[in-house]
Formats: sequence, structure tokens, C-alpha cells
Amino acid sequence: MNKLRIYHKNKGDFNLILLHGYGANGKDLMSFESYVPENFALIFPEGPYDLDQFYIDAKAWFRIDLETLSFDEEQYASSTTALLEVVAKMDPSKTIIAGFSQGAMMTMAVALKSPKPFLGIGLFSTMPLIFEGLEDSSTHFFQSHGLYDNLLSYDQAQKLFNALISAGWKGEFVSFPGGHEMPVEVLLKFKEFINACISY
Repeated sequence: MNKLRIYHKNKGDFNLILLHGYGANGKDLMSFESYVPENFALIFPEGPYDLDQFYIDAKAWFRIDLETLSFDEEQYASSTTALLEVVAKMDPSKTIIAGFSQGAMMTMAVALKSPKPFLGIGLFSTMPLIFEGLEDSSTHFFQSHGLYDNLLSYDQAQKLFNALISAGWKGEFVSFPGGHEMPVEVLLKFKEFINACISY
């Protein structure tokens, strides 16, 4: 696999890495900019696998069989390694990594494999995938999920939250009356989370 394509916006003392969902691309989460403190550099890596059956420039971190919901474990591992190479160039104590849907699955994968904890992680509309290496951690995390999400189960999202809390992670779970999305009220809560992270 070639190196990941990465988009950048802004410069700052802190970093926010944002990972898009299945079928989106590296530009998909750029609207986050208005919900992020000015002292953050924004980094938008792009999934390396094409999903041409969706539309032009649709990307994935790993392909999924939509009928069986099985996933390509080799691609998952390869994308995890590629993202770890990206974050290795940054100070994890000044870096928040977050993602939406499949991007949040990759966020968890990177957080679990990182040799040092991140300043914080954000998990938007996701569910457990692989829990290898889930250990006690001081990492602060933010998680949100729509009550009526018909793509990824709300119950599974709660199981993920409970597993992290049981392992000693420090986090909050924000429910909202919607589906597979990131509404404004969630983004405003995430901004509060970011500000809290840099004030610890």
C-alpha cells in the first residue's frame, strides 16, 4: 500500500486528526474546522481503498462485505499501520484523534496500538470491531451515537462505551435523537471536550 494521502488545514500547538467514514474521502470532515479551537492543526488522512461502486473518490479504510458484514482484516491491519506512521511524527500528548463510523473504528485501532496515549480520542457513530490490547488507560474519550442509527447499532455503541469505562478509560457518551450522523449539538459537545482536554 502506498502512503496515505493527507489533507491539512491550519497550524497550531495541538493536532486534531480526523478520519472519515466508509464511502467518504479525506475532504469529508473539513467542516469540523468551525468547531475546533484556533490553536489546532487539522489533519485529514484519506482511506487508501477505492469504492468505485459508490461514486468517484469514495474511499474506505478497509472493504466490507455489505451482505455478510465481514471485513478485510488484512486491509484493516494495513491501514492501522499506515496511520500509526502518520501519528508517529506528532506528539501524542498534544494530539486528539477522532473519526466517524469506520473512521472511528480506525481511531480505536490506532489508539490501542499507539505506544503512548493521545491527549484524547473521539468516536462518532461506531461500534466495537477488534479489542486487541484493550487495557487500563488514562486516555480521555468522547463518544456519540444516534438513538435511531439503522447502520450501526446503538446497543453495540453502548457496549463499546461500557468496555472502555470498565478498562479505566475516562469518557462521556452523548446520545441524540437521530441516525447515522454528526449533528451540530454533538459537534458543539465535542468542542467542549477538546477544550477540556487541553485544560487538564
